[in-house]
Amino acid sequence: MGSDERRSDETVADRWDRVLRQLSAEPRRQVLAALLEAPPDSRLAVPEGVVPAGSSIDPEALSVQLRHCHLPTLADAGYVVYDDAPFTVARGPNFDEVAAPLELARNGTAELPADLVDGYPILDPTATE
Repeated sequence: MGSDERRSDETVADRWDRVLRQLSAEPRRQVLAALLEAPPDSRLAVPEGVVPAGSSIDPEALSVQLRHCHLPTLADAGYVVYDDAPFTVARGPNFDEVAAPLELARNGTAELPADLVDGYPILDPTATE
């Protein structure tokens, strides 16, 4: 559902619920953070292009999770588009809606409690998992 195609009965609270559900899972945050860092028209290889450097995440397990759970969820909300062959992901028509809170968190790390930032690669660029 594109930005101009939202249901007329959808409230702002409904949109926030959708955004927060999408941000509630680490693999989805990794995908969104990687797309936020990439040029807007980029297609990223999955899972290679979305796993933080130095991560201990098993790429094969992540690939299965992304393919069967996380990418379809993000795509249903219009936040990403993805292809299976080759396995890639790109920004969807509603990407800005979910990227904005993530970008605010990244830019406001000084305002967040340290235990939510320190050592977390999505918000702390010096961290590795």
